[in-house]
Amino acid sequence: MMNHFARRLSVLSALVLGGALAGCTTEPLTTADEVEVSAAGHHVPDGLFTYSDIEQGWSAAQSRGRPLLIMFTSDRCYYCDRMLAETYSDPAVRRLLADHAETVLAHKRDYQDLVRRLKLPGFPTSLVISTDGEIAETIVGYVDAEEFTRRVSPWIGPRSTARLEADAAAGLTL
Repeated sequence: MMNHFARRLSVLSALVLGGALAGCTTEPLTTADEVEVSAAGHHVPDGLFTYSDIEQGWSAAQSRGRPLLIMFTSDRCYYCDRMLAETYSDPAVRRLLADHAETVLAHKRDYQDLVRRLKLPGFPTSLVISTDGEIAETIVGYVDAEEFTRRVSPWIGPRSTARLEADAAAGLTL
């Protein structure tokens, strides 16, 4: 398990200042059918991922004061399919994300420079980006719904504010 403090990397720097997304032309998603096409054949839970463009997802997250969840996927990825079909389809996970985060489904082919900059070791990789642009949690590979919820809940959901306040009181920051 990777400690979130060990990944102290500003996503804003990687995305905006580093120019990692220059030339990307993906558009925000408007229907579940568009999600399925952009995910290169993966079955995607209807309405779960609102964006396929990280910058637009980040902009929405910032305007709404919500964290951003990005799931990076690739072609012919068994564990990506399994994560989408089992973990992200779980009603509790869907509710948590819909109520408390903006979501992006990003394909590695569209973000090759960013994938390299972030040194993503494999797929699927899910990142929780805090409202201040830091990677708060990294989940590499398949995890079930219970483990996923346990790992993202400190950053996404009703307990996230309490966790951040406790970390700040202890002198820990992202």
